[in-house]
Amino acid sequence: MTSANLSYLVSCVLLHEQAKSVTVSSVLSSCNKLFSYLKKRNVNSTMTLPATTESITNIIKRLDFKLQKLAVQPKGKSDEKEVILSAREDQKTLLSLSYYSNMLVMQFIMDCCICYILTPIFA
Repeated sequence: MTSANLSYLVSCVLLHEQAKSVTVSSVLSSCNKLFSYLKKRNVNSTMTLPATTESITNIIKRLDFKLQKLAVQPKGKSDEKEVILSAREDQKTLLSLSYYSNMLVMQFIMDCCICYILTPIFA
């Protein structure tokens, strides 16, 4: 089984995003929450430190998504960017994200099986 990496986390966050765009800071926040959960669960991971804005931006670019600067910057931030999620233009890219997302799900397959088996006993 492969170990989880930042590409898996970013792809899961982008794949489950419903809006037409998402800020890099919200992707960063979600990835760090996922990272802390993976760390608590002792999931095999190549990540040793939480993600940074620069690492998230590099992964998003590598996954072929478009980044643009926000028209109205949030207070205290000067270079906030957003990821454009256009289903029509990025259909092929979104489909390829499912590969990374499925790899992350494989990390939790044993937990799912154990929960399924124990549910009738404790319910």
